[in-house]
Amino acid sequence: MSKVNIKTILNNKKSNEKIEHSLIGIKTNNKINYLEDKINVSIEYLDKVRITRKDSDKEIILEFKEKTNTNGLYKIYNNTYKLNIYTNKIEIKDNYIEIDYIIEDDNINYKLFVEGEI
Repeated sequence: MSKVNIKTILNNKKSNEKIEHSLIGIKTNNKINYLEDKINVSIEYLDKVRITRKDSDKEIILEFKEKTNTNGLYKIYNNTYKLNIYTNKIEIKDNYIEIDYIIEDDNINYKLFVEGEI
């Protein structure tokens, strides 16, 4: 387990919205955890990628498998909604994760860079 500096970039190609964060995370084996604007984010990666985003009101669970349709879950106020996801590309390297996917009607590109240990 090690503390690391990370940078995330979320790019919505449909709305041309780009969100960047520079954060401190914890990396263990095939998992990275970090806190983003009071949201606990957990990324697990091996043969597929699972991203969980959780705060006091809601939880979003996204599963990605390249060239495959998967379902995500959005849990809010005791309701659960299914999200349709199609993953175009997953690229995982030593200090880099990129996921290009379509969720509902939005085309999203997510990148995570591990910029070094603290």
